[in-house]
Amino acid sequence: MTGAPPALDLARVAAGAGETVAVQATLSSRGEDLSAVAMDITFDTSLVEVAVGAGRPDCVLDDAIVMARLRTSNSCRVARSRWRRGAVLRVGVIAPDNNQALTDGTTFTCRFHVAESAGDLSILLDNVADASSPEGNQVGMAGEDGAITVN
Repeated sequence: MTGAPPALDLARVAAGAGETVAVQATLSSRGEDLSAVAMDITFDTSLVEVAVGAGRPDCVLDDAIVMARLRTSNSCRVARSRWRRGAVLRVGVIAPDNNQALTDGTTFTCRFHVAESAGDLSILLDNVADASSPEGNQVGMAGEDGAITVN
């Protein structure tokens, strides 16, 4: 591979104190076939918490990935979405047969709740991304950190 590695980037969004905000992760494969991606998102729990739905982190696949998988008779899912109170949210996206490439664009969205006490500041969402090829080989990934700007 030459040039920049594939990337799974987190969005930078704005929210008010006490609000819940959606943060998207966007895949840029840059010519690599990727059948699974994962991201650890680290954050300060005094400023932001993962929104929870049905007792689980509120993370969902992008509709375009879901529809692409349905058209090819495969399903794709958020394989893991878990967090530790120590502030690491791990999200993994795979196809169950794990041999088709994911498409570029928004891959998943997770919702975060900003603390009422958060003032005018930018909350870092540190991103460590990883991926694998359809053959099961690890693929080096880059990824931009996300942020929630509180206003």
